[in-house]
Amino acid sequence: MQYLIDFLESNRIEKSKIYDQLKCSIEEAKILKQMTQNYVQGSIEVVVSEVLISLFGEKDYLHVKALPFVRNLLDQGWITHGSFVNLKIGEVSNIELLNSTVALSSTFLKLLEEGTLEVELPQIGEYTDHLEYLKDQFLRIEFYQQLGLSKQSLTQNSASSNRIKSKLQQLESRIEERVKATKIDIVVENIFKENELNQKEQIIFLALLKEEYAGEFESLRDMNTLVSLISFDDYEKIK
Repeated sequence: MQYLIDFLESNRIEKSKIYDQLKCSIEEAKILKQMTQNYVQGSIEVVVSEVLISLFGEKDYLHVKALPFVRNLLDQGWITHGSFVNLKIGEVSNIELLNSTVALSSTFLKLLEEGTLEVELPQIGEYTDHLEYLKDQFLRIEFYQQLGLSKQSLTQNSASSNRIKSKLQQLESRIEERVKATKIDIVVENIFKENELNQKEQIIFLALLKEEYAGEFESLRDMNTLVSLISFDDYEKIK
């Protein structure tokens, strides 16, 4: 828990070990620090106005003027909103955020625990067995699931979504390189070719296959979940 303790005990938040990875302003980092202090004391959700008043005060409505900091943290994916679970954050005005509740995201909590969000990509080189291949493809599906969740609440080009897209693109390129270098027959790849599956059909097939291996019968078998994996916006879902 060294990164968590360092973040809480840093007198200058910009000197904390994880600050550079946050890509946010000092004011925004102070909001995260306040919420983290509340979190370790047992408060999972906090009211936005209470946090802003404690940090910036009420004089000259400084707490209201600080609302864009909260929106940016939502966009970055460091916090999640509790009052508007069925709405995209882009559809919520700043003033609506004032008396809403927010919580630290699982992404931020992971950063606090591990000190990094970097995912170790598979090394370049041929696949020696089917399990290696499936491990990479299942990680790919996990990224699509994360992207689907972020699309439900964030804008399409939010920092959080872009972060996931970047990791996904790197992984897909790595898988493609490894498949080209592989000499053994990969059964799943043969199925793709024999049935002329396009990319979206391949993703659905892999998602269902992952479910069979992991026993995730309630999540990935749902039609809406499968559609969200391969749709980048509401228009694509309709198609």
